[in-house]
Amino acid sequence: MSSIAVFPKWDMLDELLKRNPKTIIEIGTYYAGWTKYISDNTNEDARIFTFQSPHDLTHLESSQTDQHDILPQEVADTLKLDTNCWAQGDKPNPDWKSSVKKRIPEKYHGKYDFNILAEAIKENKKAIPILCHSPLNFDWPIKYDLGVINITYKVDLNLEQINYWMKYINDDGVLCVSTYGTQQQLHEKVSKTFKSKPWGQGYIWISK
Repeated sequence: MSSIAVFPKWDMLDELLKRNPKTIIEIGTYYAGWTKYISDNTNEDARIFTFQSPHDLTHLESSQTDQHDILPQEVADTLKLDTNCWAQGDKPNPDWKSSVKKRIPEKYHGKYDFNILAEAIKENKKAIPILCHSPLNFDWPIKYDLGVINITYKVDLNLEQINYWMKYINDDGVLCVSTYGTQQQLHEKVSKTFKSKPWGQGYIWISK
């Protein structure tokens, strides 16, 4: 499963964090950018369970397969509309890794490096990193107030995540999914089962 490393909308996260969540689930830690922002903007008693898959970790290193390196043209075209995520003159194209490499330091350009993650998260007392592929193959034991899924543009894979994690959400909780150009398709499918609210051009918020 690929992870597309565009920068998040901090104002979107700010809206979610106004709910003062105590238990947060994050699917797709990457190098803990969202983890740090959530940690810096929640109460001292908040806890963040952040999951990073140990599988398919080419990330910005070329994998030489379309599955990881090339976006469908319609997804790239939709992402171009999200001006809050992409600077003018630096719009995503189907070769998304080239676009991302222009925006982030060279140390992130290769194969995923767990040493960078460890360094980023080692002093974060709120965060509990878990190296595990999601959805889990067991029942998650802790209900959560806020969940964020930030891993893929593929509708079927996001639906898989949503159907698993919505089983463990608190009654007033919210699950936020980064859609990377497939917002409308995912919203249409999710809204048949749950309350689904598009946010901006790139996210949907899901609740019971």
